[in-house]
Amino acid sequence: METDLTAVALLAAILIAAAGATVQGSAGLGLALVASPGLVAIDPAFVPGPILLAGQIVGFRHLVAERHALDVAVWRRAMFGLPAGLLLGLGILAVTETRGRTLVIGGAVAVAAITMLFGVRISRSAPVEIATGTMVTAFSVAAGLPGPPAALTYADMPGPQMRANISALMAFVGPIGLTGLVLTDNFNLRDLGLSLALLPGIVAGLVLSRWVRPRIDNDWFRPTVLCIALAGGVATVLRQL
Repeated sequence: METDLTAVALLAAILIAAAGATVQGSAGLGLALVASPGLVAIDPAFVPGPILLAGQIVGFRHLVAERHALDVAVWRRAMFGLPAGLLLGLGILAVTETRGRTLVIGGAVAVAAITMLFGVRISRSAPVEIATGTMVTAFSVAAGLPGPPAALTYADMPGPQMRANISALMAFVGPIGLTGLVLTDNFNLRDLGLSLALLPGIVAGLVLSRWVRPRIDNDWFRPTVLCIALAGGVATVLRQL
């Protein structure tokens, strides 16, 4: 499929995707945070469709390789929040303008991440886990920022369990977003071509993450994930200033 990219632009996109996939392949989130700014500079059409599809590929790796770590009960409770999250996200889109909406969402994520880095912990319970599914879906629909709410709630989990649970949740949230893009004519054959163009970088990032994961799956994992969530919130705010 034609992408209309020059060879240099294509190589740059692949390298950027590899960096993002390495982060998400290691921590369970972060591909869009790392890769989106550079990819948008190359071609705005890389976001949201192709980057969302790329995230699904990385998540599939976690679901297959770390399926033994998936806490099915936690995942099931989060799934109960998806319908409300979809309605909430659509409602936010209907009554707010882009700048104000993303400032509030990004700021809330940043404040929560900072608070938890200083030692405050979220006590997971059934209502909290259901609310997490709601917020992941709503943040995905309203601001393209699905990962941080799950990262904040699941920050007490070991690396494999957190990666598996976030990926299992996104395995449903992602297709909802992609379906919406297709139905609104925001994902077409050219977008599919751009998605395929990123595939070598995604594969390379997954290979590199095999080296990174063992080095953060320890006491560093929680602060690493919280820092990624914090960076996502801050970046979201800065993009609107």
